[in-house]
Order: sequence, then structure tokens, then C-alpha cells
Amino acid sequence: MSSIAIASDRARPAFADSKAINRLLFGAWYEEDVYHRFCRAFPYPMRLFRGRIPQAMRARNLIFVHVPRVAGTSIVRALYGPGCIHHHSMHYYATVDPGFSESADRYRDRLVHWLALAQDGDLLICHPANAGAAQGDPIAQARGVEAPTRILLFTGHMIDDPSRTKPRFPPTKAAEERARQMMREAIAAEQALANGSIVGIAGGACGGDTLFHEVCAELGIPTRMLIALPRERYCVTSVQQGGPDWVARYYQLCARLPQQIMTESESEELPKWLRAKRGYNIWQRANMWMLFNALAMRGKEMTLIALWDMGGGSGPGGTDEMVAQVRASGHKLLRLPAEELKNFA
Repeated sequence: MSSIAIASDRARPAFADSKAINRLLFGAWYEEDVYHRFCRAFPYPMRLFRGRIPQAMRARNLIFVHVPRVAGTSIVRALYGPGCIHHHSMHYYATVDPGFSESADRYRDRLVHWLALAQDGDLLICHPANAGAAQGDPIAQARGVEAPTRILLFTGHMIDDPSRTKPRFPPTKAAEERARQMMREAIAAEQALANGSIVGIAGGACGGDTLFHEVCAELGIPTRMLIALPRERYCVTSVQQGGPDWVARYYQLCARLPQQIMTESESEELPKWLRAKRGYNIWQRANMWMLFNALAMRGKEMTLIALWDMGGGSGPGGTDEMVAQVRASGHKLLRLPAEELKNFA
């Protein structure tokens, strides 16, 4: 079996169309479809092909099923490096090496979550911020250490923009201290439940995000900052409205925390393949990207801490939408009553 030559686009002869040859000989256009058919017809002989599973995939102990034409190439390269672009089915991997397939089975639930978070091919990856590749890769991070017992994902309101007419998170010291107190109580309670390591994940916006990182540091909990745009551009969109003190605290966090950046572009415009999607913007995408990264860490438990007044957001991609995503995925939610903060205006 291993001597069978199957025509591939990667080695197309000048005198013939390789897909046409595959179609004529095997009844399928693509090389991977041919292998899939052989797996169904000759499952035991196909185990001779176990050596074709890339070593990078084995090293990860992670099978990513790459569906063609849905932007999966970037994810494959991020996970396994170059030279590992295949579109084999899960049935193929289970047939050629059942042992490896079973050992990687622990990721199946996570894959379901990831696919549930994908929006019309919007498969979410991250870019390292002035760091080694492993720092911007949640799975590489998880590979280096034991999976955390508990992951704390945060979402919450920013400091009110000066143009806001109805206060929600007023830019006063009293409102900040009340929010800090609520956050400390919630985080400490979660810390007490963690029979092992605990990690926090949040953005970097003025208000709730910054307070979350600061409180976690006070309690000895490591955190990671996930921001949708490059540092300076993110500061313009999500920090400056709070004033110079919040800007200074943001850059202090940038200096000491590992960061992941969703896009290297300075623009808030979506990638080309997503621009036709109605009612979808970069901030909605950032919410799902943060949840994706939290799930990718393989924590035994995940809790969303939400500094939320139970109202709708100022626009798409607000706290209410993150809460809805986590509720839909069946994870724990702790709501901090942000409606109290308006009393400290």
C-alpha cells in the first residue's frame, strides 16, 4: 500500500491535471479524499501510513482537522509550523494510528467549543506581542506547564467616556474602590476553590480590565492580557477615555504581563473574509477570541467574572455579549453588580 502513488497538487505534472487523474482513478478530486476512501475500504492495511502523521502534530498531541478554504492554513502554521498543510479527516487519523487518535481525544470537547465560537470561517488565532512564539500561543503555554485548575476570565465595563450622559462606571475614586472591593471578594472566593494553579485572563481597558489585573497581582494570581489591537492603537480605543492615570497604569501592565494581540493591523476593520457578515465587528470577534484562548488553556474549571449592570452594551461586542457566550457554553458566571457604581458619580 505504501508504494501507491497518488497525484497531488503539490507535484503537478505539466502534461495532466492531478485532480482529474485522482478523479479518474479513485473517484475523488483531492488527495486527502482518496486516502479517506482507502481508510474506509482497507482500514487495517492503512495503518502502514501511520508514519505520515507529522511529528509536529505528534509532539503537540493535538489533531487539528483542517477544512479547506476556511482560513485554516494560518492556524495549522501556528500550531505545527510550515510544511504540515493537510486536509485529512478525523476518520483518517483514527484509522492509520488509533492509539494516537485516542491519546489526542482529550481535545475533542475543546474542539467542539472552538468550532462553536467560529463565525463563518472566523477561526481565531493570536499574535505574540514582542515575545517568543510560545508566549502568544495558548497551547504552547499549556504544554509548558500543567493545565491550571481554574481559569478566571474577566469582562466588565470601562470607565465612562466624558460624553456619556448616564453614569455607569463614573471616573471617581469612590466608584473605583467599590469595583475593586467587589472584584477582590469574587477573585479571593474563586482562589479558595482552586485546588491547584489558577490563571486570570482579561483585556487591558481602563476600568474593569485594569482593576482585574491589579487585584489578581495583589492576591498572587498570574494574569495574561489579551488585546484586540496593537498596544498604542488599543490605548486610543479603550484606555485614553479614562484619563492619564489609566493610561499610565495600562502601560505598566504592558511592561510586566504577557500579552496576546488579536490582530497586527492598526485598523478596526474586519479581515476581508468577514466584512460581508452583517452585525459583526472587531469587538464581537475579540470577545470570542478571548473565550477561545481561555478554553484552549485546558483548565479543569473556568469562571467568567463579569462587572456588569445587566444592561446592553454601548455597542456590539459589549460585556452583555460575552456573558451570553459563556452562558451558552455552560461555564460558571459570577456577576458583580456594576449598577451600584453609578451611585458614586
